[in-house]
Amino acid sequence: MSTTKLESVNQLLSLYQQGERNFTEVSLELANFNQANLNQINLKKARLGRGKFIEVKLISANLSEADLVEANLSKSLLIESNLAKTNLSKAQLTLADLSGANLSNAILTSADLSEACLIGTSMISCNLAYANLQSANLTSAVLAKAILAEAQLTQANLTRAILTEANLRGASLSKARLIRTYLTRVNLRGANLTGCDLSLADLRHADLREANLRGASLVGANLSDANLTNANLHKANLEGAELARANLRNARLSYANLRGSNLLKADLSEANLAQANLTQAGLLLCYLTGANLAYANLDEANLIGVNLRGANFLATSVENTILPNGTKTQGKM
Repeated sequence: MSTTKLESVNQLLSLYQQGERNFTEVSLELANFNQANLNQINLKKARLGRGKFIEVKLISANLSEADLVEANLSKSLLIESNLAKTNLSKAQLTLADLSGANLSNAILTSADLSEACLIGTSMISCNLAYANLQSANLTSAVLAKAILAEAQLTQANLTRAILTEANLRGASLSKARLIRTYLTRVNLRGANLTGCDLSLADLRHADLREANLRGASLVGANLSDANLTNANLHKANLEGAELARANLRNARLSYANLRGSNLLKADLSEANLAQANLTQAGLLLCYLTGANLAYANLDEANLIGVNLRGANFLATSVENTILPNGTKTQGKM
């Protein structure tokens, strides 16, 4: 009997128990596989839309190019499974374990992956637009060139994940962990990153225009050549951050900690740095035209070659600061 002509779940399970593993292109939409053991099964190109796979064991299974639209895979075990090019749009994957799985080029638009385990998962060029990844564990996951526009990643763990050239425009990453995460050339325009941890993250050439980084930790992060125009960095911690050539025009940096940061040739025109801590910061050749530095701390900072035209230095602290002309000063401006 051809497995493509199976008419029921019981038929498939019976054949599986007899040792059959190849069920490519099988069509069993709306099927109920809840709590079944289907480890190492081959369901490539299977049509399983709106099926129920709650708590199903699919370890090392092949589900590549399958149709799992609106399927419920909550709490399922998909460890090291192959889901490349699989359509999982609007699927339920809450608390599912997809560690080590291959989801490259898969479609997961509006899918629910909240609290899912995606450790070391390959999601290259995966479409996760509008997906819910709240509290998901994406440690060391590979999401290069993935689409995560408007995705929900609140409190997600993305430590050491690779998101090079990923699209996270408008995504919510509030209180997410992105420690040592690779975010080069990522699109985070308008994203919500309030209170998130981006310590030691690589954000070179990242697009962070209009992003909300209020209270975020960017300690030791690399933001060279990043675009932070109109970004909100109020009370953000950027101690020791690399910001060479970064565009911070009109950015909100009030009460931000920029101690020891490198702002070589950065553009801070019209930026709000009121009461910011710029102690020992390197501001060589940067632009501070029209910037607000009222009550900011520039002690021991290097301002050689800085353009200060129209800047507000009301009560700014400049103890042992190197001024644009190379001289040192003391006290307040």
